[in-house]
Amino acid sequence: MIYPSGDGPAPEDQMPAAVLEDYEEARSVAGLSPRSAAALLRLALEKLCSHLGYNEGNLSKSIQALVAKEQLPPVMDKMLTNAWLIGNNAAHDDATISVTDDPLTVALMFELINIIVQRTIVLPTRINATNNALSAAKAETSKTSGGQQT
Repeated sequence: MIYPSGDGPAPEDQMPAAVLEDYEEARSVAGLSPRSAAALLRLALEKLCSHLGYNEGNLSKSIQALVAKEQLPPVMDKMLTNAWLIGNNAAHDDATISVTDDPLTVALMFELINIIVQRTIVLPTRINATNNALSAAKAETSKTSGGQQT
């Protein structure tokens, strides 16, 4: 009997639950079946795009919309398109394992999903928290200095 291995980098803390489920399943099979992991990561990428409000009918269009709306830098368009193609081949290929279904490619797909979560969820959350803290500090300073600006 073969048991899942748990390979793959840990997910970002703020990864949406629906994405996390597929991400963790991909981690559990990555060492045994990179092809299965690639297909699961493609599904996770679709769910992440949908969570971010980009459900354009297919993953390629959703990726283009993310870049067009400047939620991701243009350089990521090619990266995401490559990940989409790799995952798509793993999900839809007719039992032919492609050369790209290797552990390194799957590791890069894990990393890519984490980068998207960092860029679109974690970083905006941190920026908003920092801005709120600065606004509160400014208000407190204004209150203690009698409203005078220096």
